[in-house]
This record gives sequence, C-alpha cells and structure tokens, in this order.
Amino acid sequence: MRLVIGIISAASLLFCIGALILLVIGNNKAALISLAIGLIMMIAGWLASSLINQHDKTKKSK
Repeated sequence: MRLVIGIISAASLLFCIGALILLVIGNNKAALISLAIGLIMMIAGWLASSLINQHDKTKKSK
C-alpha cells in the first residue's frame, strides 16, 4: 500500500510540474486540468497515508 501511495505522490508531482510547463507555454486550459488532477491525486495520497499512519499507531499501542 505504501508503494501505491508513493507512486500516486510522484504522479501528482509530475502533473503539477506539467501544469507549470503548460502555463509557460501558454496553454492555460490544459494547465488548469493538469493542476486539478495533480491536486486531487495529492489530496488522495495525503489522506491515504494519514489513514495508514493512524492504523499503524493503533496497531503498535495494542
């Protein structure tokens, strides 16, 4: 599961960097779509990692 979260995080970073490149090129519509996809993936990865971390903490305390 941690590998999947890492891959999602790397992909979201690539989408956000791609959005910056598209903004420099001048393709604003594609940059907005790429940024939205990257942010959604980033938030999903952040939530998933916090859930796994929370699960690990409760597992260790028992």
